[in-house]
Amino acid sequence: LELPLPETSREWKRLKREPQSFFVKKVRSAEVKWHLLSPEKKEAFQAAKQAEVDQWIQAEAVKRAVGPIPKGRTLKTRWVLTYKESGAPKARIVLIGYQDPDLESLQSSAPTMSRRTRQVALQYSSVRQWRLLKADVKAAFLQGEATEKDRLVYALPVPELAAALGVSPNEAVQVLKACYGLVDAPLDWYCS
Repeated sequence: LELPLPETSREWKRLKREPQSFFVKKVRSAEVKWHLLSPEKKEAFQAAKQAEVDQWIQAEAVKRAVGPIPKGRTLKTRWVLTYKESGAPKARIVLIGYQDPDLESLQSSAPTMSRRTRQVALQYSSVRQWRLLKADVKAAFLQGEATEKDRLVYALPVPELAAALGVSPNEAVQVLKACYGLVDAPLDWYCS
């Protein structure tokens, strides 16, 4: 994730006054607003949405909920629309993780490389004249095991996912995998 530094003295003052607010606004500005898109771009994002729905269905990340749903165990979902580095539209279904009823008791820390470690690794590979490669796993969190099945977490799916699953828009689905937005998703991905 790259965030631009302030360009004006006004932005620098805002950064000094409220750094978290400044960077949150910069991150959110990367998200595309549906109502501001042209009809052509909406069509392109519709195709990206369908690709994401297909990945959720193929990965069997959720299933229709059976029986009564315990009160307070349902999360909302939403679309996060962005552009890839190539300029292609990207759509992702995200669970609203802070609504998770088990939020306080979940293990959420996953081992990741710090910035310093990455810089040391890059420097060492440069000294050794190693060739570096970069990879990305498509729909990474959806590729893991069905770790959320026993936790009994439910979600209200976005309309496109609900239609693909054959459920009504207000009907909940059971979350089976550590989908995007859950606080334990990075750790579950690491473990699998």
